[in-house]
Amino acid sequence: MSKSLDNVGVTFVNVLTGRGTLNNVVNLQFGTYQFDSNDDEGKVEPALATSCRLRMDYMCAQQLYESLGQLLKGIAQEQQALAAEVVEASGERPN
Repeated sequence: MSKSLDNVGVTFVNVLTGRGTLNNVVNLQFGTYQFDSNDDEGKVEPALATSCRLRMDYMCAQQLYESLGQLLKGIAQEQQALAAEVVEASGERPN
Protein backbone atom coordinates (compact mmCIF):
# COMPACT_ATOMS: atom_id res chain seq x y z
CA MET A 1 0.00 0.00 0.00
CA SER A 2 1.38 3.39 -1.00
CA LYS A 3 1.72 6.17 1.53
CA SER A 4 0.27 9.54 0.62
CA LEU A 5 3.76 11.05 0.95
CA ASP A 6 4.88 8.91 -1.99
CA ASN A 7 2.23 10.40 -4.28
CA VAL A 8 3.97 13.47 -5.64
CA GLY A 9 3.83 14.95 -9.09
CA VAL A 10 6.69 14.95 -11.56
CA THR A 11 7.52 18.22 -13.28
CA PHE A 12 9.50 18.31 -16.53
CA VAL A 13 11.79 21.32 -16.84
CA ASN A 14 14.19 22.33 -19.57
CA VAL A 15 15.74 25.60 -18.44
CA LEU A 16 17.12 27.08 -15.23
CA THR A 17 15.62 30.56 -15.04
CA GLY A 18 16.90 31.77 -11.69
CA ARG A 19 19.25 30.94 -8.85
CA GLY A 20 20.55 32.41 -5.65
CA THR A 21 21.23 31.93 -1.97
CA LEU A 22 19.76 33.53 1.11
CA ASN A 23 20.76 32.62 4.67
CA ASN A 24 22.70 29.59 3.34
CA VAL A 25 19.61 28.26 1.56
CA VAL A 26 19.99 27.53 -2.15
CA ASN A 27 17.11 28.72 -4.32
CA LEU A 28 16.57 27.44 -7.87
CA GLN A 29 13.80 28.37 -10.29
CA PHE A 30 13.08 26.22 -13.35
CA GLY A 31 11.03 26.85 -16.44
CA THR A 32 9.46 24.85 -19.24
CA TYR A 33 8.88 25.99 -22.78
CA GLN A 34 5.29 25.69 -23.89
CA PHE A 35 4.83 25.69 -27.63
CA ASP A 36 1.80 27.79 -28.45
CA SER A 37 0.68 28.69 -31.93
CA ASN A 38 0.49 32.29 -33.02
CA ASP A 39 -3.01 32.51 -34.43
CA ASP A 40 -2.21 35.60 -36.51
CA GLU A 41 0.67 34.09 -38.46
CA GLY A 42 0.17 30.37 -37.87
CA LYS A 43 3.65 30.07 -36.36
CA VAL A 44 4.50 28.01 -33.30
CA GLU A 45 6.39 30.11 -30.80
CA PRO A 46 7.89 28.86 -27.54
CA ALA A 47 6.58 30.56 -24.42
CA LEU A 48 8.59 30.16 -21.24
CA ALA A 49 6.62 29.42 -18.07
CA THR A 50 7.92 28.96 -14.53
CA SER A 51 7.46 25.29 -13.68
CA CYS A 52 8.82 24.96 -10.17
CA ARG A 53 11.00 26.47 -7.49
CA LEU A 54 13.30 24.47 -5.23
CA ARG A 55 14.76 25.53 -1.91
CA MET A 56 17.36 23.38 -0.18
CA ASP A 57 19.93 23.53 2.56
CA TYR A 58 23.67 23.32 1.87
CA MET A 59 23.91 19.57 2.46
CA CYS A 60 21.12 18.79 -0.02
CA ALA A 61 22.61 21.18 -2.59
CA GLN A 62 25.97 19.39 -2.25
CA GLN A 63 24.28 16.01 -2.77
CA LEU A 64 22.47 17.35 -5.83
CA TYR A 65 25.74 18.74 -7.21
CA GLU A 66 27.54 15.41 -6.81
CA SER A 67 24.63 13.37 -8.17
CA LEU A 68 24.20 15.56 -11.25
CA GLY A 69 27.93 15.35 -11.94
CA GLN A 70 27.84 11.55 -11.84
CA LEU A 71 24.71 11.34 -13.99
CA LEU A 72 26.05 13.77 -16.61
CA LYS A 73 29.37 11.93 -16.76
CA GLY A 74 27.48 8.69 -17.43
CA ILE A 75 25.46 10.29 -20.22
CA ALA A 76 28.61 11.73 -21.81
CA GLN A 77 30.30 8.32 -21.73
CA GLU A 78 27.27 6.67 -23.33
CA GLN A 79 27.17 9.30 -26.09
CA GLN A 80 30.89 8.88 -26.78
CA ALA A 81 30.51 5.10 -26.99
CA LEU A 82 27.55 5.44 -29.36
CA ALA A 83 29.43 7.90 -31.57
CA ALA A 84 32.41 5.51 -31.72
CA GLU A 85 30.09 2.66 -32.76
CA VAL A 86 28.60 4.79 -35.55
CA VAL A 87 32.05 5.74 -36.84
CA GLU A 88 33.19 2.11 -36.69
CA ALA A 89 30.08 0.88 -38.50
CA SER A 90 30.47 3.48 -41.25
CA GLY A 91 34.12 2.62 -41.82
CA GLU A 92 35.09 6.31 -41.66
CA ARG A 93 38.19 7.52 -39.91
CA PRO A 94 37.84 10.39 -37.44
CA ASN A 95 39.79 13.58 -38.27
